[in-house]
Amino acid sequence: MALSRRPVLALVFALILTLMPELSRAEDYPSRPIRLVVGFAAGSSGDVVARIVGNRLGQILGQPVIVENRPGASSMIATDYVARAAKDGHTLLFATIAATINTTLMPNKGANFQTDLAPIVLIGSIPNILVVAPTLKVDNVKELIAFAKAHPDELLYGAAGSGSGPHMATQLFEQMAGIKMRGVLYPGSAQTVTDLIAGRIQVMFAPSPINSRVHLMIPLRTLGRM
Repeated sequence: MALSRRPVLALVFALILTLMPELSRAEDYPSRPIRLVVGFAAGSSGDVVARIVGNRLGQILGQPVIVENRPGASSMIATDYVARAAKDGHTLLFATIAATINTTLMPNKGANFQTDLAPIVLIGSIPNILVVAPTLKVDNVKELIAFAKAHPDELLYGAAGSGSGPHMATQLFEQMAGIKMRGVLYPGSAQTVTDLIAGRIQVMFAPSPINSRVHLMIPLRTLGRM
């Protein structure tokens, strides 16, 4: 999926206006730079895709689209921030699957992803790739499972926050393989990869930034549903 293609971003803009009738009538929208908030650190898969989309969207709208990183609590800090922002269409959330997962993990903390925000458009879908540190002497998944079973709770896996896609993928992998590893949580996938290469952790599901399940979101109150 070519994220930089004009038709995709034109669709994003059209959906923003369709979902916000009051903005459709405002000929001067956007009247100032738009903030595109990412819930993970710079260099993460969501951050990479957000910068590609933001750059082209800014060219189409004629206003800068500023990517703002607000990592923490597996993107819940960013979600809460956008939900509380002014309801004028100038603050958007670049959400990942972690936001929906955390609605079930932390239903009473901060903004409710289901009721306080609404999706505009699906931007893409990113696969998670199982990778291991170069110091771990395994060559395939079968050998990794055998090693983990022989060394329970010794392997360290990394993930970008509790409830993130890589974290859930690792949990599912452990359950299906019948193994147990210890988790180390990071504010973003970039830091996780750095520690994997250095050998400080041994396993991770690395999101490929070619395609990610990321959604552009706006505060639901902007749509007049609150």
